[in-house]
Amino acid sequence: MAKKFKGVIPALITPFDQDGKINKSSLKQFIEFLIGKKVNGFYTLGTFGCGPLMSIPVRKEATELIANYVSGRIPIITHVGTTTAGATVDLAVHAEKTGVDTVAAVPPYYYQHTEDVVIEYYQKLLDAVSIPVFAYNNPSQVGYSISPALLGRLADMGIAGVKDSSFDIKVFVHYMNAVSKENFQFIGGAVPLFFASLAQGATAGVGGPANVFPEVQLELYDEFQKGNLTRCAELQKKLARLVAIQGIGGVPYTTLIDMYEMKTGNEFGYPHEPMKRITPEVREKIRSALISEGLL
Repeated sequence: MAKKFKGVIPALITPFDQDGKINKSSLKQFIEFLIGKKVNGFYTLGTFGCGPLMSIPVRKEATELIANYVSGRIPIITHVGTTTAGATVDLAVHAEKTGVDTVAAVPPYYYQHTEDVVIEYYQKLLDAVSIPVFAYNNPSQVGYSISPALLGRLADMGIAGVKDSSFDIKVFVHYMNAVSKENFQFIGGAVPLFFASLAQGATAGVGGPANVFPEVQLELYDEFQKGNLTRCAELQKKLARLVAIQGIGGVPYTTLIDMYEMKTGNEFGYPHEPMKRITPEVREKIRSALISEGLL
């Protein structure tokens, strides 16, 4: 049975050095920082983790490093989605060997594939590993969405859960209505809808801001469990403002690097090329916004 994911799961960002290699010391320090903040798991090598930008060997190296540094202390969902079933299966088989708890995959992207192609893609993934497999709905990056009816079929095939980053609560609700499989896991992937997704039955939320300020989202989750909905609404508004700050630098991943360094004083490293560090001027805008929110 799939491990039940609950709470707040950072979409773990990945540090690199100036030569484009994984910054191992920064990655280890970063993981320790987040585990110390009591996050409930990691979602690795997705959009924020730059998995789609990495070569297959580098994705495997990152998976091994993260699994080694975490060492079973919190559960890991490793994203293995690519443009082909063969590469996705290769990554998934490797991820299972490293000891991660679950793999997740977007459907094959770039081309507008038919549902039959998507079903075959996920079936090959299910046949290749014994750990749970989650679908990852991210239409803005993939180019098309996993429909509720298709998710229902995937669940019947053996898919164990879904991370929904559609940023549409209607889609999330339709997903819940379309899946009849017991113990299927619904995870929210849109931070501005975290409260709404919890109210609809999500057990966990994956997001970028939790890389640096997990305490805001963790407090919202805890207050939801206590039934303090007014406080949840206040915290959701703060999370939405934090997402807006995260977007000041353009690609949120690059902004989060500077936000982490501002908060901790630790050096993170560099983003994956072709992305670049934000400018000093943009950094100061972000610093001012974080100070206004009482986060620095």
